[in-house]
Amino acid sequence: MKGSTFDELGTALTEWLAQVRKETTSVLKSSDRQIFAKFLPPNITALIQPMDQGVIATMKRTYQTKLLMTKIEEGYDLKEFWKHYTILDSIYNIASAWDSVNPSILIKSWRKLIPNVEANNDLTPLSCEENEDVDTPMATLADTVKTVPGGENVDAENINEWLECDVNEPGFECLTDDEIVKKARGQTENEGERSEGEEEPTVQMQKTHKAADC
Repeated sequence: MKGSTFDELGTALTEWLAQVRKETTSVLKSSDRQIFAKFLPPNITALIQPMDQGVIATMKRTYQTKLLMTKIEEGYDLKEFWKHYTILDSIYNIASAWDSVNPSILIKSWRKLIPNVEANNDLTPLSCEENEDVDTPMATLADTVKTVPGGENVDAENINEWLECDVNEPGFECLTDDEIVKKARGQTENEGERSEGEEEPTVQMQKTHKAADC
């Protein structure tokens, strides 16, 4: 398929997506316009999902802390540590981090979403001990890092900055319509180039008696 054809296809697809959006906006309304669909802003989802109310953040911080402590305990330098750190190690650490999430954090996450719902009588209220200041473990971790060569100047603020380095990352790649079209077009062009440059293998048919001798 020629490049001009891909350009025409990409333009047509972009125009079609724009038209679909316009039609969808008008279709998702009742005839009396009293019932309609309302799309939330793109960054509002995390604010209404219970798991994003500190649960995932707590699990990730615990995982990163275990990761750092593993490196310190094994005594490798950074390159050697990543050479020896396997996917299986990561899976075990993630499972351990999730098991470490206190049930009270899950309860609190739902209370933020539905504040008027009373807690179940079987659930114990969050105690002061379970709601410790996060600076305390960060300070302890910083003291541990200081014992490692090269970590003498690390403080709790540095540790916290490292733990939150990806806090604004969505966890997936956000693409516009044009970027989606370009990616699809590039993949198809590469497949076309490979198919044009490769020769089809010639299959030689053996006689039945030769095949039987094999």
